[in-house]
Amino acid sequence: MRRERLREARLRLRVNRSGGGAKSNVMRCSRERAVVAGVVAVAALMLGACETYREVRGSPMLGSLPGAQVGERIRPTSSAKKGRAEQIIDESESTLRIEHDDGSVTLVSHTGRQLMSHVFTTIDQDEGELFVEQVLSEMSRREFAQRGVDPLEGFNYLKSHERAIRQLFQTIPMGEYTPGTFMKPQGNNVYRLQAPKLLHRDLPWTFMDMVFERGGWRLRWFG
Repeated sequence: MRRERLREARLRLRVNRSGGGAKSNVMRCSRERAVVAGVVAVAALMLGACETYREVRGSPMLGSLPGAQVGERIRPTSSAKKGRAEQIIDESESTLRIEHDDGSVTLVSHTGRQLMSHVFTTIDQDEGELFVEQVLSEMSRREFAQRGVDPLEGFNYLKSHERAIRQLFQTIPMGEYTPGTFMKPQGNNVYRLQAPKLLHRDLPWTFMDMVFERGGWRLRWFG
């Protein structure tokens, strides 16, 4: 009788040991699965943070002028004879265009939208000299000089492509304040106002580059 009790006690001890080990194995497997899941989640986050896409698009400065040799030319827009151009940019603030007693004019361009207004107005009113003097940037004028080209030829070129400028300005009517539009730095104090990417296929020119000079924004070029 005593031997049977001893045998039963040993049997229960073996069962308890076996059950505890199984439970320990289950807990250990659960911990391992949790660790693996955590590692996978962290790896996914790291991959998402490191994988960055950047799209670079554009044409070299003055690449669209006659005789320029560039890898990718700006697509020209056929000019059409028409009357006075439709006013796309409303220059309602008189402080943007100051007319002095001696007949001279001072253009104020504290924002990209104001620069767009001056670009459109000088082209529309055929004010080539005012455009070259106060709208076109010094950086661009220097490049014209290096190429041996009169900046007025650049003005005439833009005037012949007024429709392309008008189409671009229609997509960003408020300049940098247009929803979804941002000023993107291009280096050398040059910033870009770009049309929404969904419209790029429908536009001859998709951006306007500008430079902050002499206390205001000046035109670098279009592309």
